[in-house]
Amino acid sequence: MEEKEWQIESDRLNRVVDEIETQLVGAQADYEQAHAETFAVESNYGANTSINTIEEDDTMETNAEIQQQRNIVARVTETEQIMEKIVTTLHTLEASPYFGRVDIIEDGDPETLYIGLASLQDSDNDF
Repeated sequence: MEEKEWQIESDRLNRVVDEIETQLVGAQADYEQAHAETFAVESNYGANTSINTIEEDDTMETNAEIQQQRNIVARVTETEQIMEKIVTTLHTLEASPYFGRVDIIEDGDPETLYIGLASLQDSDNDF
């Protein structure tokens, strides 16, 4: 590889690493927020649900409240798990952004593909 091409690849790698670090900061903040929301919902689970089984319609209402709370807990827990996976993936990419490059020329139009453990895109859908 020529020195000029080597420098271009080095610059690209630096941009990719910077993008990973930027996304990681945002993803960690989102994860922390999701974790706090999960904790708050789980902590208030009992307070937001009243059990009343005196009358049949009270039992049905209680079951509906419990189901609603379960759905809320499931939703916030799923959000937290998704954010945790994103953070983990970005940490993996931080250690090894990509490990291969494939140059393709189709109809005279060159295209370069980078191969890694996960996909990464910036706000312009680059990388």
